[in-house]
Amino acid sequence: YLTTSTEALETAEGLFKLKRYDHCLFFCHLALEKILKGLVFKNTKTHAPPIHKLITLSELANLKTAKDQKACRMDGPYRRNKPPSLILPKPAFL
Repeated sequence: YLTTSTEALETAEGLFKLKRYDHCLFFCHLALEKILKGLVFKNTKTHAPPIHKLITLSELANLKTAKDQKACRMDGPYRRNKPPSLILPKPAFL
């Protein structure tokens, strides 16, 4: 999980530099998803189900999530009807 997550993040960095933000977001989400699925396996000794919801995966991995994280319900590129006011923080690699 760690290797493929790193590869997804490196791809996201390249896409960000090319100003392909939608695709960058997809690969950032993918990187987080892979890390969380790895934590699910590490913490539970069972494979994560084939889902994409980061909050659900963090709960399956027995990670504590703050109320505001649960309220956000950001499902990355899979979320429909994203609010136009959604502003993403500047990535650390800039």
